Amino acid sequence: MLKSSFDIFSIDCFGIKKADTTNVAVAGTLKTKGLPDRHDTLFLEEPKHIAFRKPKIKLTKVRALDKSKKRFEVRIVSDAIIKALSLHIRSAKASFDDNCFDMAPSTERNIEVTLEKPLKLSQLRKKWQLMHYR
Repeated sequence: MLKSSFDIFSIDCFGIKKADTTNVAVAGTLKTKGLPDRHDTLFLEEPKHIAFRKPKIKLTKVRALDKSKKRFEVRIVSDAIIKALSLHIRSAKASFDDNCFDMAPSTERNIEVTLEKPLKLSQLRKKWQLMHYR
């Protein structure tokens, strides 16, 4: 019988005190050969009960993926956990391969951006707008 999913790793979370759950999240990454990585975050409390601190978000790498200046790869890193980070480019129509996601501290995410009209790298860097929960 073919299984669609199975446990690769499990951890006993019963040792976490109730008072600690507003500061705990479990982040996971699924890596499959030939497919993009998939990320997910499990918060042990509703987001409204979590004491998120203001993150410092950096675009550590922006590079063109083609000569038309319509496709770019952007690497994002944060010093704090982020809930529902979404990306926008002011006054430009763009699509993103992932545009609403959670981030764990000190992890990098590569996002591919496709623009309707070409932009120079310098213009793209100036027009970034990042929004997140809280």
